[in-house]
Amino acid sequence: MMFDSMHIKTCTLHNKSLDKYEGYVDYGKGLDIEGGNDRLAREALVFVLVSLRTNWKIPIGFFYVDKIDVEVQSLLVQIALNLSFMHGLKCLSITCDGTSVNPRTLTLWGCKWIGNALDSALDLTVHWTQSTLTAMKCTCCSTHATS
Repeated sequence: MMFDSMHIKTCTLHNKSLDKYEGYVDYGKGLDIEGGNDRLAREALVFVLVSLRTNWKIPIGFFYVDKIDVEVQSLLVQIALNLSFMHGLKCLSITCDGTSVNPRTLTLWGCKWIGNALDSALDLTVHWTQSTLTAMKCTCCSTHATS
């Protein structure tokens, strides 16, 4: 699974069928993580599954965010992993770029970093998939966690 935030144009639009304005921070149905969505979204946090054996990539979800917090991003990654597992997909690796919030998300799971290098690859038990993850620095300057 890969995830990344992409800059989006800040605007609001009225959705007539739902009779509500869109363009605000939105974590999906039932997820009121930060106490309301009164801030305009500036980024879309996108999750994509990538096949290791065949040639396909499938976007599985996105969230409208604005300067996402480490704890919130960690929760959203866990939700994406959990939903993938519940639908019979085994996630063998998590890949993200090296922006400040991504290594801190992995640190929240127990990885230790010194500057840009990984201090030690720790086995992290991921209870929702019954597997372990280890984190390492990719040669392409992105953060990479594998199972």
